Amino acid sequence: MPNDPPLQKKFAVLQKILRGYGQMAIAFSGGADSSLLLKIAYDTLGGNTLAFFADSPVQPTGEHQNACDIAQTIGAPLEIVKFNPLALPEFTENSKLRCYHCKKSIFSTFLKLASQRHLHCLADGTNFDDLSKDRPGSLAVAELGIKSPLAEAGLTKSEIRELSRLLNLPTWNKPSASCLATRIPTGTPITATDLSIIDRSERVLHDLGYFGCRARLEASTCHLELAAGDISRLVNSGDYNLVREAIRALGASKVFLDLSERGSILS
Repeated sequence: MPNDPPLQKKFAVLQKILRGYGQMAIAFSGGADSSLLLKIAYDTLGGNTLAFFADSPVQPTGEHQNACDIAQTIGAPLEIVKFNPLALPEFTENSKLRCYHCKKSIFSTFLKLASQRHLHCLADGTNFDDLSKDRPGSLAVAELGIKSPLAEAGLTKSEIRELSRLLNLPTWNKPSASCLATRIPTGTPITATDLSIIDRSERVLHDLGYFGCRARLEASTCHLELAAGDISRLVNSGDYNLVREAIRALGASKVFLDLSERGSILS
């Protein structure tokens, strides 16, 4: 249990909410939010908890295995659900409602699977901070009646990471690993080729120890965003030559370095 009284109270509220469900399925990504939800749900409800992970081409490489590892660490059952948003024209056209269409499709699938397994509650890892953001996917969550117990308990992103640390979850300081489609400008059609270039470009940086990076693709130009302190390291180490040539070999015509560092790679 946390020593901080306000955090203790939110933790207790979350447990009460989960006990009220009795049994539940969780849309699980393996990130900090859904991992904490799965951990506390499994500790509270035991075998009445089931996690669903969407195995999709918009997930960065490694997230599938990461989700499996986290679920195994927690001890909770996990089902891998194959999902290809590239088969949805409303997704690939990449309008401002892209996330809405994607989330509604996969969460509808999760709801059907949960019902087949006699689990009549599906929850996601939306946190309290998310409620103040413009997130088209949240409309799908509301329309489908998905529960968001972390947000309902008032838990913020920083509090979730603190609770995760106290519960020895390895995700407490895991960098955010958002959908690869977020690296493509709105209105630019999403293709498997572009997603692959983005994914492999970020892997080039990860392999060199530059975590929390983003490779944003516009036309055939790749714009790199690095975490605080990593720009000077990239330049001073001479890694930039290796990075530039490796990403150009993947299909990018030009590689630019954004000099605005990513303020936080944990959100």
